[in-house]
Amino acid sequence: MPLSTESYFRHALWIPDVLHMLHNATKDLTKGLAHFDTWMDRHRAVCAFVHHCKGRIVSTCFSTPPASYSAKAFDGFDASVIEWRWGSLMDSLDQVLPLESPLSRHWSCERYKEGTSDNTVGREENEDRLCKFNEAVRNLFYWVYGKMLSMLGTILLHIQTLVESCKCHPAWSWHTSQAGSFEARRNEMKRFFGIVFNCSCPNKGAWAPDLAAGMLKDLMNVLVEQSIGELIIICRGLTPEERGVIMQEFETGRQKLLQVLQEKLAFWDVLPHHICIAGHSDEDVARDGLRRCLAMYAGTPSEAKHHFLVTAMLDQASPVHLQVLAFINRDSSCPTDMLDGLRARLRGIRVVGRSIEAKHAKGKKT
Repeated sequence: MPLSTESYFRHALWIPDVLHMLHNATKDLTKGLAHFDTWMDRHRAVCAFVHHCKGRIVSTCFSTPPASYSAKAFDGFDASVIEWRWGSLMDSLDQVLPLESPLSRHWSCERYKEGTSDNTVGREENEDRLCKFNEAVRNLFYWVYGKMLSMLGTILLHIQTLVESCKCHPAWSWHTSQAGSFEARRNEMKRFFGIVFNCSCPNKGAWAPDLAAGMLKDLMNVLVEQSIGELIIICRGLTPEERGVIMQEFETGRQKLLQVLQEKLAFWDVLPHHICIAGHSDEDVARDGLRRCLAMYAGTPSEAKHHFLVTAMLDQASPVHLQVLAFINRDSSCPTDMLDGLRARLRGIRVVGRSIEAKHAKGKKT
């Protein structure tokens, strides 16, 4: 007779998928941004115009040196944006933002019109679309606002890259990268993410002890601090009012992401999931975490039911309990073999479900 789910998984610890949280963190993110709709109208116009008219843009404005040296930037451009799909927006920005320098230097509405016959104006694009595109690419605020959104997306991508990597192999870090610009670092991170995604290390995604120690919250704060510095730099050239808008919109987005992640990750701060901190590679962090676990366990009613791992490590009747106390008090005279075995198991708990979540992400385009 087959085992029931209850008997087969009775000692399992349910782990909510971090990737699912990250993908859902973008839900309604842009609804709190006061200037997003206006910007999106321009962005949609830019994507549509370049997508349909890139051949004529290149032939009229990028056919001769030095402009022709930048013509390859338009190769393969196929960005289309669906505003309620965050992944679609980020993909479009990845293609549009590299065009800022070529378009700001070499785009000419007059030359473009000279290379367009009257017959094709009505068939391929109308004057209104051309005017919207010209207005957008000549507007510094449009480009800076797009970079601000890209920074918010980069924070999430950095977290995703981290939780899908492992401690066994070299990790990429935003604040230690040697790449000079924001775009260069983002591209470097995306290349590293490709390596992580295809890596077959069995320890990929095994970050349970670190999440219990608050790793993502700390990382989020560090990334936001660095992003604000980058944002101040790219805001040069804007008016004081426009700079204020950019900073306020970024702060609104940051608060939204932080709120969602704090709510979704709060379970790591309480039992039973906080017991995973015992497996942290830094023994001092593990000791501090176990002290908090003991305090939480002591504060629960005696009739309360606890997970197997919690009872095994914190209940006074458990043989592991004495080893936990010895570990916390640095008592080398007491063996910790059973505790060491449990700590090793905790270090192997995965927090991502790639095979399932990939389909979810593909469906939501996030």
